[in-house]
Amino acid sequence: MKAGSWEDWKPLAWAMVADPSENREPPPLPASMRDRRKTGDLNERLSYWGPFVDLLAYGLGWPATRPGLARWIILGMPAAHPVLRTVKAWYGPFLGDYLRSEAAAAIDDQLAELFRPTIPDAGGIVAEALRGPHGQPHFPQLWQGGWDPMHLSIHLNTPLGGPDNAQVYRTGEAERRVVLMLDAYPGWYAALTDHGPGRTGYGRSWNVDVVVKPVGWLGTFRQSQLTGRWFTGRHRWHQLGWGGDVPG
Repeated sequence: MKAGSWEDWKPLAWAMVADPSENREPPPLPASMRDRRKTGDLNERLSYWGPFVDLLAYGLGWPATRPGLARWIILGMPAAHPVLRTVKAWYGPFLGDYLRSEAAAAIDDQLAELFRPTIPDAGGIVAEALRGPHGQPHFPQLWQGGWDPMHLSIHLNTPLGGPDNAQVYRTGEAERRVVLMLDAYPGWYAALTDHGPGRTGYGRSWNVDVVVKPVGWLGTFRQSQLTGRWFTGRHRWHQLGWGGDVPG
């Protein structure tokens, strides 16, 4: 594959999330993430980091990247959720650099514009994470060259923008299953928000399987009663990004 687009590796990232066998591996590291002396690989880095925000903001339903990542780093980065397992495999050694970067603030500011959440200030928890062994700087030059050199904040709204081509297949309330089928990746999270039923008549969550034809199965999503956002996996890992207590 010729790297250079933020979308290049998103299908592989979501496939890793969906694959419980853990047989898939991330793509090769860009040259500057292997050797500090290397430069000139911006296109490779764009592709490599393209899935990063999508996994956190839409897979986990986090309203910002820094608070959840910081709490997870303090925990020792357990691979207890498929999304976090994938984030660790791709980006684990570089998260300290990310949290120190201006790009992290720019990305979280853009997410706040999109979702307008109310979350506690992350400064203290981020500072604590950066003091630990998993928060140390590794390749700080990754984020040099402006406030968001890989333009992640500009492209993080792809799952929210696109034609609504969703097909919805629903079982009865007893089974609480819905399949949301989409023809394209842009706009899939907006379609989930628009078409995903929140609660059954008995107050239970619906389980919505999201399938994007060019990408595959993105996961089974539920809507949080506490935050209103759709997420995959156990609720405590979703809540980690909203200022909830560190899971025990």
